[in-house]
Amino acid sequence: MAFLQWPGPVPPAGTFDRLGVVADSIAELYAKLSGPAVKAFGTLPPLPAERDPLTGAQRLAAAMARHLGIGDARVIVGFSALGGHVGEVELGPGPEYFVTLSARYQDDPRDIPAVLAHEVTHVFLHRHGLRHADLARHEILTDTATLYLGLGRPMLAAYRVDVTQGRYTRRRTTSRVGYLSPPEMGYVLAKRALAFGEEVRPFPGPAAEAYRLGRSRALADYARPPLSGASRAARARYRQDRDHHRPAADYRFDGAKVAFACPACGHGTRLPVGRSVRARCPVCRSVFGCET
Repeated sequence: MAFLQWPGPVPPAGTFDRLGVVADSIAELYAKLSGPAVKAFGTLPPLPAERDPLTGAQRLAAAMARHLGIGDARVIVGFSALGGHVGEVELGPGPEYFVTLSARYQDDPRDIPAVLAHEVTHVFLHRHGLRHADLARHEILTDTATLYLGLGRPMLAAYRVDVTQGRYTRRRTTSRVGYLSPPEMGYVLAKRALAFGEEVRPFPGPAAEAYRLGRSRALADYARPPLSGASRAARARYRQDRDHHRPAADYRFDGAKVAFACPACGHGTRLPVGRSVRARCPVCRSVFGCET
């Protein structure tokens, strides 16, 4: 599937229009692969730069395939004119998969890791039978998986503003790659960091602000009742709803239990009401405090 680069203005920082699909995508990864399998994915470190972009792209594709546990797949990279697309992959029975990158990257290879990560993740999802008939939804799943499984840092790092200074003019060009907005990418990276207990290295330029916005949104997932991180006002509303057996957006009551979504993976969890407990999600195995 082709991977688009948006040449026009970036959506306003702080737009999170696709978070519902992103959350479903994270939950889908845990359901398909299991919690321990998802949390076994580290973060792929950057490889030393190659003088030849094609050689570097080929080595990077192989490293990404090994990182995703599909090292037997042979990802063959080439460059070609792709019109408005920056990359595409041919999916089939394998073991060979052909990835084509835009010829522009032969002269400016900065974004090769970002585009290649997305295309190699397409191969990973294909081999695990994860597919949506809705192409837009599938591309969001692919972006989310790329970011959440440890290949996605270059995607957010590709969000930048380049300034070209002429004799009488000064031109600013905003670049990004992917189907998610930069703050949404920051959200996924922060969700991974919180679930995995990781520290995220600072991003340069505008990507740093996108990550900050995304992280704030991810932290909000841990500040909803009946989680212990909820605000005093939110906990007061929760107690009123509990006393009247009244459901809310973040929880519902079923007899003597409250059902709510795990803040890490989004899968449903049920706990007895009126308790102060440390709960463990049965799917992703994350532990979090609750005041039910």
